[in-house]
Amino acid sequence: GGGGGSYTQGQAPEPRTREYFYYVDHQGQLFLDDSKMKNFITCFKDPQFLVTFFSRLRPNRSGRYETSFPFLSPCGRERNFLRCEDRPVVFTHLLASGPGPPRLSY
Repeated sequence: GGGGGSYTQGQAPEPRTREYFYYVDHQGQLFLDDSKMKNFITCFKDPQFLVTFFSRLRPNRSGRYETSFPFLSPCGRERNFLRCEDRPVVFTHLLASGPGPPRLSY
């Protein structure tokens, strides 16, 4: 496991609610926190999932796992807790349209 304390992937703390636990490494790769091997082969790669996950990311003020997992990405009845090696924001490309310099996008 990772450094996240006691949990079970997919646990249901209340009816119809599931909790999952993730980790972002220093290269911005997203993994299930309890993955034994964390490398490019095992990281999440689906662009739609990654956009959804990171666009909903916020500080974890849920009252659950706030110290171990300081970020939360809620999705419907799922609570996706996140801890990270450095920072939770991952920039994936530049937006070059419009006036001014290109902007980072995630």
